[in-house]
Amino acid sequence: MIAAANLSHLRFLQGRITEGAATGAFEPELRADSPESRLFFVNVERMLMSGRFIEEGPRTGALMQVATFGYVFAPEESSNKDGLIGFGLFKSTPVALELWLFGLCASWRGRGYGKRLLAALMATPHGKVCYLARVRKSASYRATTTSLLSRHGFSALRETTETTWLVRRDAPILVSLAVREAPVVCQP
Repeated sequence: MIAAANLSHLRFLQGRITEGAATGAFEPELRADSPESRLFFVNVERMLMSGRFIEEGPRTGALMQVATFGYVFAPEESSNKDGLIGFGLFKSTPVALELWLFGLCASWRGRGYGKRLLAALMATPHGKVCYLARVRKSASYRATTTSLLSRHGFSALRETTETTWLVRRDAPILVSLAVREAPVVCQP
């Protein structure tokens, strides 16, 4: 089951994002309590209430609101509180909708649930128009994540020192051009 994320899912998202940061999938600052992580999670809370995330523009550094869309995932056989085992967040970029962050509870990895999570995310209205994803090179599950994304038509288009940029095969050509020319910035 996939459902739109809401404020009641904040603690679950915090746990999964912190867990993902510990594996290198997200910015390392998010793995522990710090001023950066507190600000990030206040922003996630705001996103869950308004559908907007505040971030610095990559070219100007000016603060801007970015449309975001979140989902939580629970298979029928889950015994976790509320049944939740995974999540996905989509973010608008100037050129395409990006699968910004997604993750699965560590205890559910390696048993096909990542595949099910990603399939459910890509079947949502936002997943159907998502053309961009990035994978941190420091992520311990980098190869698995890239493989899962490839099953949905994503392939690597650009490599930076920290990130692999993936674009979906049916993306408009302008998306590929923008990815090749984008400034080098990190993602959580």
